[in-house]
Amino acid sequence: MPAYGRRSTGEISVPPITSKGAASQFAEYAALRMEDPSSVPEEGLLDSPSAPRSDKTVRSALEVLKWKNNVEAPKSNHRPQKKRKNDDMRQLFIDAGQRDFSARACKVCGMVFCPGLEPDEALHKKVHANAVEGVEFRGFRNERVIKRFDCGSRIVCIRPDDQASHIEKAEEVRNSVEQQMGGIDCSERLESRFHAYYLLISQRKRVIGYILAEEINKAYKALPRPAVENEEDEDALIMLSERAERAECGICQIWIHKNHRRKGHAKKLLDSVRESFHNGSVVPPNFCAFSQPTPMGHKLATRYFGTSEYLVYKLVDGPYS
Repeated sequence: MPAYGRRSTGEISVPPITSKGAASQFAEYAALRMEDPSSVPEEGLLDSPSAPRSDKTVRSALEVLKWKNNVEAPKSNHRPQKKRKNDDMRQLFIDAGQRDFSARACKVCGMVFCPGLEPDEALHKKVHANAVEGVEFRGFRNERVIKRFDCGSRIVCIRPDDQASHIEKAEEVRNSVEQQMGGIDCSERLESRFHAYYLLISQRKRVIGYILAEEINKAYKALPRPAVENEEDEDALIMLSERAERAECGICQIWIHKNHRRKGHAKKLLDSVRESFHNGSVVPPNFCAFSQPTPMGHKLATRYFGTSEYLVYKLVDGPYS
């Protein structure tokens, strides 16, 4: 530490601060004042116009001096603010005048979501569009087209040995259909048997029809239903015969978009399944079976097969599977 001469007043003289190394000289002088504050006037620190006038510059200069001469830098009066617990909290809900922020079920698509929660809103938008318009299907380069129609629609078949992206799209359609119909999850059952997805794609690139067909070896005839006076009795369970019949193709799931029903789309899909399920051969109608049809499915099967005694098989383990 250089020694500075004293003025006549008994104070330590202020060293001239030049432009070169001004910060270092100023730091030395500030450190000297730290040792004996009464001997150096405070106003002398900023007498030179070239002296650094920023607190940040002074602190930086003192840090350099501490490294060179092992002089302790003065503690700053600035205290870092403690991080508040609520600093990481972000607004997760958008208050747009909702009645409440609790989960609710959409009356159209049936999805349960939280209004105002961005991930839920985005997912609901996609599920809602799938329910209203059908699952989006942009197509594949090497898709297996079974039939094309004059209206611009086509039927595409997806099998287990197809590309992963094809199977992923087929499973997306199946999950959407199961969510709307409330059917049984068939994923575990399909792992142990051959199956195929048939998708009816509209001109607007939406899935408006769907069939999941699987390989079976037996089924049972539906017994004739007695005539009923009340239409509500038609929803009763279908009775099956006890004798097993030979079967080759099972219609595990069939679905037509509600805005495209009664236009012959179900017949187009069923014909495509029978004509292409086995390569090189057509499955006869009496070797094709439905799985536990709903009242609407019973009417469809009766019209398609021309009889109410069509074949039925069970999805779950039991005597009809």
